[in-house]
Amino acid sequence: MSSSNRNKHGLSRYIKTEVKEQIRREAGFGCVFCGCILVEYEHIEPEFHGAEVHDPTRMTLLCPICHDKVTKRIISKRKVWEAKQNPKALERGYVNDMLMVATENLELLLLDDKTLLVWEPPLQLQINITVYCWNSREKAIIPFTLGSFLCSFF
Repeated sequence: MSSSNRNKHGLSRYIKTEVKEQIRREAGFGCVFCGCILVEYEHIEPEFHGAEVHDPTRMTLLCPICHDKVTKRIISKRKVWEAKQNPKALERGYVNDMLMVATENLELLLLDDKTLLVWEPPLQLQINITVYCWNSREKAIIPFTLGSFLCSFF
């Protein structure tokens, strides 16, 4: 691993699975600000360059857009701490993202092969689907809702 992947304390950018799982669970599996499912790990305080460990109590999830705003100081660390206490995905009960579809038609199928949606552009639609995931650590099936915007660009 090159030295650019380590900070001044020698901490690697690699985050252990258990730490990632805790951060994701506490954030509701989405960005704490907007609930986007595409996320990056944020060292709130200290920032990565000053961190000695990956401490999940001092880290959270941010989407690339919100992460960039924090990095550029458009969003303050105080606001990140506040959002960590009340993550958007947990508040709403679902995570979300926009799926870009570049096709003339799309058929969305679920487990039983029954057609849920037939896509004919132009169309913009929000779909919320409850997904059940097995959590091996807690030995439980955990439901969560995945919300997506489907957009056609034809």
